[in-house]
Amino acid sequence: MDQEIDSDLLKKIKDEGADSTFVEHLLSTILNTFPDHMYLKDKKSRFLLINKPLLKIFNLKKVEEGIGKTDFDFFAEEHASAAFREEKKIMETGMGKKNFVEKEVWKDGTIRWVASTKMPFYDKNKKIIGIFGISRDITHRKKVEIELENRARELNCYIEISAIARKKELTAEGYLKKIIDLVPFYLSHVNISCARIIVGNKAFMSVNFSETNFSKTFKIKENNSPIGVFEIFFDEENKVSSNKLPKETNQVLKLISDRISEILERKWLEKDLRKWEHIMRDAESHQDLYP
Repeated sequence: MDQEIDSDLLKKIKDEGADSTFVEHLLSTILNTFPDHMYLKDKKSRFLLINKPLLKIFNLKKVEEGIGKTDFDFFAEEHASAAFREEKKIMETGMGKKNFVEKEVWKDGTIRWVASTKMPFYDKNKKIIGIFGISRDITHRKKVEIELENRARELNCYIEISAIARKKELTAEGYLKKIIDLVPFYLSHVNISCARIIVGNKAFMSVNFSETNFSKTFKIKENNSPIGVFEIFFDEENKVSSNKLPKETNQVLKLISDRISEILERKWLEKDLRKWEHIMRDAESHQDLYP
C-alpha cells in the first residue's frame, strides 16, 4: 500500500476535519458509496437524511423529496406502525438494535426482507435527538431459506403420513382419522385451511373444517379405479387459486394422495387376510362338524 497517500489523507482529515465542507463531502461519500440503505430520523421518526440507494428504493428523484416523510408514506400501515413503535422505544431507552431481520411490507403489497441496525442518535451534549439506521436487502437469501423450510415441512408431512400407516392396530378408517389434520398443519404456508377425504359414503374432515370456494382435488384409487377424493381448501381471504400452488407443493400433494391410496389398499388387504385367517382357524377348531 502507498504509505504516502495514506499519510496525506490522514493529515487532511486531521487538519480539515472540522471544516463543514469537508465533513459534508466525507459524510456524503460514506453514505452514497455503500449499497446499504442509510437514513437519519428525528424524534418523530421523520426522515432528515436519506442516502442514494434508499432514495432509489423509495422511488424519489431528490433527497429533498424525502425530508419530513415517515415510514407511513412508503410502507403498509401494519409495518409502518410496528417500526414507529420500535424506534420510539429505542429513543426512549437509548438501547439500539443490531443486525436483526425485518420484514418490510410496502404499500403496493411488495415484501422485502432486510437485515437492520437502528441506533439512537445523540447531540454533542449526549442527548438523544433522533435515530440512525442501516439496512441491507436480504430478500433473495430469505426467500431461499423460506423455500427450504417449506419443502422440509412438506416432506415431513409425507413422512408422517407414511409412518402412521405402520401402526398395526389402526384400521383404514382409523388411519384416515389420524392423518386428516396433518395436511393443514404442515402446509399452512400455502394457505391451506382444511382438508377432507371422502371414500365411498364416508367423509373424514380436519379440525375446524369449513369448505371454501378455493380448493384442489386429488383422486384416491384402488387398483387404478377411483374410489374417493382427497380435497384441500384454501383460506377464502387469501383467494388462492389451485393453479398458483408451487410446483413442488403440488407434487407433494399428489404423492400424498397416491400414498393414501396405497395404504388404504394395504389396510383393506390386511383386513381381508385377518378375516380369512379367522375363518380358517374357526373351521379347524370345528372339523368334527364337517362331513
